[in-house]
Formats: sequence, structure tokens, C-alpha cells
Amino acid sequence: MNFHIEGNEGIISRLEDRVANGRLSHAYIFEAPAAFDKTGFAKSFIKGILCPDGRGENCGRCSSCIKVDHDGHEDIIYIDIPEDRQHIVADQIKELQLRLSVKPFGSRNIVVIRNADYMVDAAANKLLKTLEEPPGDTIIILLSENMEELLPTIRSRCVKFSLDMSLNNEVKGKDAEKAEKIAELSLRGGSFCDMCCIIGRSGTTSRENAINILDRIQQIYRDMVVCGGTGVSLLKDEDGYKFIHAAETAKRRLQKGRSIDNCIRRFFLDICR
Repeated sequence: MNFHIEGNEGIISRLEDRVANGRLSHAYIFEAPAAFDKTGFAKSFIKGILCPDGRGENCGRCSSCIKVDHDGHEDIIYIDIPEDRQHIVADQIKELQLRLSVKPFGSRNIVVIRNADYMVDAAANKLLKTLEEPPGDTIIILLSENMEELLPTIRSRCVKFSLDMSLNNEVKGKDAEKAEKIAELSLRGGSFCDMCCIIGRSGTTSRENAINILDRIQQIYRDMVVCGGTGVSLLKDEDGYKFIHAAETAKRRLQKGRSIDNCIRRFFLDICR
């Protein structure tokens, strides 16, 4: 798939083989942590499906591959949590069904549902009908942090892959250290500038590192809420929930491809007290 991620070679080989031998399923679930570029992985798989080389890989140079890379392919439909909501709602799946009732420009429609484990029940039940009777050669890809949050009936109709994110232990340790410093600053009333100094110069933090840091900060806040604000924190429950939500919002913005610096700085402003 021309998309090497350490620890996932077996999955990539199986997907390439399925494409090359015409043994594609109508629905897939790719499960991975928030920091994993699940959309990028799905795009690589889609390029392999649509690329005219027909080998299960992708050339990365043809018009089809370029369109996928730039989110401009006519037959690919992306669904995600709307900016003004916390979940994927039923109306979005209803619109999807209407779109899928129209023939694709090429050989098939492909649907990518980001944050699939954040669907309300009504949306999930509507999607289930589409999974049961997908129109034409439609392929539906669900991207999830925890597939157990999906309805069992949806999981049972998909080919499931759990992707491995093998980060260097030294990198993980540095991200955790930064997260703990930022969380402590926020709990002690530290300044926005101090938090920015911990992250470092603009452009030095990758999207994956930023999400790792937010994951760890979120876990620190959760632990303090559960433990009643023990330790150095004077964190009130309402502040804890607010900070957890701020971290989750920042992660979702990052996953949608928003500016890393803007997402992180906005998060810092949200947790400064």
C-alpha cells in the first residue's frame, strides 16, 4: 500500500492481497489509538482499491491517487462529527443513504466514517440498514478508537482490523513528561506562555505527538476527577470535566487536519484558570 507503519506489515499485506485478488468486503473497521493516522491509512487502502495499476498497492502518481490524497475524489464520501455537535447524528447517515442511491462516477462509492464510535444509536441503526444491503459495490470504512463502542450488529458485518501504533519508547516518555508538566501548570494556575514553552517552538511538534500529549493530559484529569482531586490538584469536578472536554475537542480538531499550533494554543487557552 506504499504506506509503511511498523507493526502493521501483516495487515497491509492482507489488504493488498484482497485488492489484487478481487476479494474485497463491503465494510471494514480500522481500530487504532487517537494518535494513529487512521484517515491516512484508510486513504492508502482506498488508493490501492481505485488505482488502475490493479496490484493492490497504489502508484501515488495517477489522477485517482492524487484526487484521494487531496480529498477531491468524486466517489469518496467522508463523514465526521460536525463542529457544533458531539456525535455523528442520524441526519448525516440519511444524507449518506441518499448519496449512495446515485451511481458513482467510477466503479464504486467508498464511504469513510471517522470517529465511528461516536455515533448516536439512531445513526448507528440507520447505518446498519446500509451495511445489510450496500448499494452496488459500495465499500464502507469505519475508523474507531474502540470498536467495542460500536453496535455488535455493526461489528458483525465488517472485517475488523486493530492497527498497532509502535511509537519509540523515548518519544512516548518525552510526550508523557510534557503532558504531566502542562497538566500540573493548569492545575496550579500557570500561564499560557509557560505552557507554550513546554511544547517548544512552533512547528516542532508533530500531529501524532500532539495527540499523544493530549491523551496523557486527558488521562491525568480523569484520574483526578475519579480520585476526588487528590495530590497537588485543587481541581473541582466541573473544572475537570471542562478540561477533559477541551482535550477531546483539541484531539478531534487535530484528527480533522486542523493546524497543530492553533489546536494546541486553543487548548491551552481553554485550560488556563
